[in-house]
Formats: sequence, C-alpha cells, structure tokens
Amino acid sequence: MSKTPLQPLALERVPLEGINLIEASAGTGKTWTIVALYVRLLLERRIPAERILVVTFTKAATGELKSRVLERLTALRDALAGDIEAMRTSDDPLLRHVAHSSRDPASDAQWLTAAIESLDLAPIHTIHAFCHRALGEEAFHCGLPFDSELLADDTALLELAVNDCWRRAMAEAEPLWALWLQAHKVEPATLLAVVQELRNKPGAEHLLPQAPPRDAEARYAACYARARALWREAADEAFEALERSLVNRKSFTRSNTARWRESIDACLAPAAPHLALDECMERFTAEALAQHCKTGVPHPLFEALDALWHDARALEGAFAARYAHWCVQTYHEVMRAVGAHKRKRRVRAYDDLLRELHAALHGPQGEALAARLRQRYAAALIDEFQDTDPVRY
Repeated sequence: MSKTPLQPLALERVPLEGINLIEASAGTGKTWTIVALYVRLLLERRIPAERILVVTFTKAATGELKSRVLERLTALRDALAGDIEAMRTSDDPLLRHVAHSSRDPASDAQWLTAAIESLDLAPIHTIHAFCHRALGEEAFHCGLPFDSELLADDTALLELAVNDCWRRAMAEAEPLWALWLQAHKVEPATLLAVVQELRNKPGAEHLLPQAPPRDAEARYAACYARARALWREAADEAFEALERSLVNRKSFTRSNTARWRESIDACLAPAAPHLALDECMERFTAEALAQHCKTGVPHPLFEALDALWHDARALEGAFAARYAHWCVQTYHEVMRAVGAHKRKRRVRAYDDLLRELHAALHGPQGEALAARLRQRYAAALIDEFQDTDPVRY
C-alpha cells in the first residue's frame, strides 16, 4: 500500500490502479464512493462488470450494493443518451466527472447497457461467497473437494470434539491439576472459547508452546506433607519460640496470632495436598518474620511454611504454563477431529471458506492461485474492510 499521507477524497483523482485505502466514518458516503469507483472502472478502464470484484460484509449489504449499482448505471446511461451539457452542470459530482471525461457519450451509453445486462454475473459478493466461489473454481489446485455442503454453524461439532478432549484429560488428571482447573473455573465451555479464538488466528496451526516440566506438583506435595507433619508435631513449640523472638508486636498481637494460627490449622487439616492456602500463611514466611523477630526464623516449622507458601506460587505459575500448553494441544486435537468429520461427510462451515482460501494462497500452489485470481478479476473494491479479523485481513 502506498505510503502517501491521507488526503481529502476527490473522486476524480482516486487512482484506478495499485492499492488505495479510503477511510471514512459511518454515514459519510462510503457506499456512494464504491459505486462511483465501479462506474469509473467500467467507463475509464473498460473493464467488464464480470471482472470487477466487489466484496462486502453481509448479504444485506450485497443486495443493497447491487441495487445501488444498477440504479446508478441506469441513470448514467440515460443521462449519456440525453443532454450531455446538463450533465456538465449537474450537482452530482459523478455526473459532472463522467460528462467531462467522456470522449464518446454514445459508446459509453452502449457500454453501460452491456454492463446492466450482465450485472447478474457481476461478482458482487460477501467475503464468504467470494471464498466459496474461488475455492469451487480452483478446487483442483487447492486440493479440496469440488462439491460440499455448507453448514450455517459448526459450533456443535466443535463442542463434541472439545467434550471428548475434556473427558480424556479429566480421566487422567492428577488431583492438584484438577483442583487448579476447578479453582480457575475451567470447563468445556472455557476450552471451546479458546479453540474458537485460536482458529481465527492465521498461523495458530504452527503454535505449540513448549510443555512445562511436571516436577512442581511433586515438590509442592512434598512441601505440604512436611509442613503438615511439623504443624501437627511442633505447632505449640514453634509459636512459643515465636513469642520469645518477637520484637515488633504491632501486627503480631496475641489475638491476631491466635486467629492466624487457627486459620492455618484448618488449612493444614486435610491429609491430601490442596491449593487453598490461607493468605495469613504469608505472615509466617522468612521475609515477613525477619521484620518482626530478633533471631530471624525462630523455628523449622516456619521454614516449612515459607517453603510451602513459595512452592504454591511456583506451582501456580507451572499450572498456568501447563494450561496454556494444554489449550493449544486441545485446539490441535479438536481441529483434527472436526476436520476429519467434515471431510468424511463433505461439509464446510462458512468460516472454513476463509481459512481454506487463506491456506491455499499460502500453500505450495499459492502464487499460481493468486495469479489466476488476478487474471479473473481486473479490479477489486472492498467495502467495510475487516481489519479487526486477521483471516479476513
């Protein structure tokens, strides 16, 4: 795209070659401009209507655009066959431009008549319809089936595949990993949303973060067991040592200490390790006690609580990395399963059309496919340019 700074739009100066971007707010005449450029391509470049590709976003917009083009071409043809001088003084900038640029009004009127008669063949499409047509016409070169049924929505297929992945994963999940997923409210619907997001990102098929090591869970379980054993054996002794060592009792009042001890006692009551550590445990880490005690950590129990607290933070990070890896892994499994289902039944969803054409254009035959599309379409006008969607972009 040209690096020329943005300039106010002047219809007659918009180049009819290269790549040009027109930016405008809603209601400022973008559709009017698309139609006007369509007319200029017809008359000034003598491009047949069937070789001017127009892509818009919705079926409703496509219908409106075709109607506007037909209305405009008919009015221009009638004007060219009538009073050319009246066109030159018209309030309509397109009429004035056509009148001043036309060297043979009668020939231009005939050309517009031919365009009107062939408008049913004009490729004015939604982006999905354009992709469907391109894939159908180039199926052999894209390595895709020549005919397939279009699904309005493939969410049900994705849900089935995600649920299968979820059941397999949960059957093999270690207790702490299952607890982490539960605490973070991860469920099949969560995975489905991730899969849907990833499949709209070009290149996601190549994405697979390195699997994180699995030793954090074993370390945490060992820390929990040690802290729990020391708590049951030596809690009284440890808190007596803490009482003797305290120099700053502003936070460690007897009532606060008793309340925190009660919370930790409940936290370490279960024999099986869990992730719901009470926040008050942080007050008994080495860093916290160093600010209140004259002898640092006054008892091995507090060293064990310190290790447990920090290993819990490390485990959180390890599980977050594992979750990211699992999401991408699930995405690949779901795409393989859904793809196999679609190929077997020869069906496609609408967004598959975009992804398949994108993949074909970036595949081994991509350059040849792009050349054939350029040969078929001498010009393209994109209405409502979708720069928020990576695949459409």
